[in-house]
Amino acid sequence: MNGYSDTMSNDIRTGLSGINAVRLSGRGGGSRAGAALSSLAAQIAGHVADTLNLTAQDDQDDNRRGRNFITAHDLYEIEALSGSLSRELSADGAEAARLTAALHQFAEQSASLLGARPAAYSVEHLVHAIDNAVEDNGGPEDFNRVLAIIEKASLAVENAQ
Repeated sequence: MNGYSDTMSNDIRTGLSGINAVRLSGRGGGSRAGAALSSLAAQIAGHVADTLNLTAQDDQDDNRRGRNFITAHDLYEIEALSGSLSRELSADGAEAARLTAALHQFAEQSASLLGARPAAYSVEHLVHAIDNAVEDNGGPEDFNRVLAIIEKASLAVENAQ
């Protein structure tokens, strides 16, 4: 028993639908960090599923398959996400760099988890890691709190592997 629903389908497409719904519904406990991590996790899960050709596609879409193996400089738009969070938090240059590094670490751990085990329960691990990190770091949403949430979620995803 892994603590997650035994009745949940292990099809990653189910999890992807769920995590995209999470992102669109603004889940993350009202936290900027939670919302940013949910959005990033959804992008990563979608990319992994698309790369592994796990998402439901018509036969007409097979010509798209090869495009995912070309790595972009900032595939998950982490620099833009970090810049936005940094501005909202009035972070200085050093703090912005720490925020960017923490987001890259979360993305790396998330992609590793989903790449190694592309299943719905892996997506659920991401959702729970984000939710638990937000819940465990109550208080005013300043730079230190946002960084702590991202680092805690990243560690939880790493430990899920």
